[in-house]
Order: sequence, then structure tokens, then C-alpha cells
Amino acid sequence: MLKEFDGLTGSQKRTRVLDETGLKRVKLSELVVDGALDSTRIAALLSSMKKHTRPVKSKHLGVIGPEHFKSRLLDMGVEEESIQYRIKLAKEGLPTMMEAAFGYLGSDAPDSRRIFSGVNWSAAIRNPFRSFGNSGEGLEAVLSDLKIGAREPVVFVLHVAHPRVEYTDRGKSALIVEGGAT
Repeated sequence: MLKEFDGLTGSQKRTRVLDETGLKRVKLSELVVDGALDSTRIAALLSSMKKHTRPVKSKHLGVIGPEHFKSRLLDMGVEEESIQYRIKLAKEGLPTMMEAAFGYLGSDAPDSRRIFSGVNWSAAIRNPFRSFGNSGEGLEAVLSDLKIGAREPVVFVLHVAHPRVEYTDRGKSALIVEGGAT
């Protein structure tokens, strides 16, 4: 199974990892003892894997890209000249990628801001970005601060890709990304 990890496709690196951890010829099921994970051996395996590989860069998470966002916004009736797209990639810590797109629906459109959001290529049923960190304010408040209130005829799209997304509830309607709630 180690060969499925980026940077461990070569047999020499896998052999080094398994020799260092004493896990050569050990089945994955043997890392469970009395129904619990053997955290000491798993931590040693992770440490060795990190030692013999490079961290994943944020850009390798899979960018959706400006052309896709533009196409979808145009399908929603956004005026082409108003479309804006931005991407932000984390430079430190866990790889993180945020993509945002925005467009104006025109003066004849109903006065109603539309927000579409998603996490790890899955559309959210509800806005999962309702609270950023300790401020208690979320995406809607940030947009309102930017003069993009609920009655503005605009479309705003936000997509976040992160390897360790934790949700605050079972319905996956609010999430926590490393560094605080979002």
C-alpha cells in the first residue's frame, strides 16, 4: 500500500521506510491491537514516510481553474466583463488551495446575492463558511463588509481544497480547517 503514496512509488524508498519502522512484512491489520490503533507504530510509520518524501504542494491538490468558473458563471447569466477569479495557495503547513470567483448578474437581475461553496470538490448544501475563527463572522459578513450585501445581484463562488477537513456537525454544514473554525 505504501506505493500509492506520492514519493514512495520507488521500491528503495519503501524498503527504507519499512526497515526503519520494523514493519516489513507486517499486515495493516496488525496495526490494530485489542480493537485500538497502535498509535506508536503508526506515528513511527508516518514520521519515516515524511522523512523520505517531500511535502505535497498546494497546487497539486487539483485546481478547478478560471475557465471552469467562467463557464459556470456565464451559464448563470453573469455579465462576462464582470467575472473575476482568484486563487490562493498555502505556502506553509498543510497544503491548502482556495479558489474564488465573482460576477455581476446585471441591473435587470433580481436583487439577490447567490453564494455557492464547496470543499474538496463537493458542493455544499448549505454555506459551510458561516464562522471564521474566533470572530464569529463568516463569509456572508465578509461579503457584506465588501458592499456585496444580500440584495446585490451577484454570484460569488468559493472552493477550498484541504487534506484535513473537519466538520462541526454530522450534516457537514459547518467546518473547521486547521487554524480555526471557518
